[in-house]
Amino acid sequence: AGHGGHDPGAVAGSIQEKEIALSIARAVGSLLSASGADVCYTRKTDVFVPLGQRAESANRVQSDLFLSIHCNSSNSLSANGVETLVYGRDGISDALGNEIALDLSEKLRLRNRGVKVRRDLVVLNSTNMPAILVETAFLSHESDRKKLISQQQSFASAIADTVCRYYNLNQKGEDDMERYKTMADVPSWGKETVQKLLNKGFLFGNEKGELNLSEDMVRMLVTNDRAGLYGK
Repeated sequence: AGHGGHDPGAVAGSIQEKEIALSIARAVGSLLSASGADVCYTRKTDVFVPLGQRAESANRVQSDLFLSIHCNSSNSLSANGVETLVYGRDGISDALGNEIALDLSEKLRLRNRGVKVRRDLVVLNSTNMPAILVETAFLSHESDRKKLISQQQSFASAIADTVCRYYNLNQKGEDDMERYKTMADVPSWGKETVQKLLNKGFLFGNEKGELNLSEDMVRMLVTNDRAGLYGK
């Protein structure tokens, strides 16, 4: 997860990139672990880890893949969509980066900005394995921001599913989880947060009015709410 500690990353009001990135990264890790992958995190809490140390940690355990989860931002409020950053335009990083961008754009209904080369980024140029930095969506864009706040499990599921498919892992995603279709189904410990997000317009049902929230999604929303991510 990008940033952390004294480094908030991109900021939109009270919403900080470091919190959303960590939430999505932990969810990706959980899904990959459930699918049989051995997952190592550069951070699992709100701490700052130097970029060089992140690369060194991945190299030390000889990871097969390095994923860095971020949110994008721009001075242009119209900039939107998902993109992935890689060191070069060939090999696994390029191919998997393209698949991740494509899957996120389709499943989250985001603009696909494609794969871009960034040779200057430490986590891309100092890692010994395929490395991809995922710019999930723009915090500075209203529609993207709402999705980053309310659909973090969906972002995580899309990323994890793509990695599982590429590495031929046994995929276990949101379809394997219990679903809460209505407010009446949501456990008491999550009702206040879910109702708050419905009132703020961050959550909404499908054409049938069903919420279809997984238990992991509700737990993630509650955790973020307690951290002040959604305001009062």
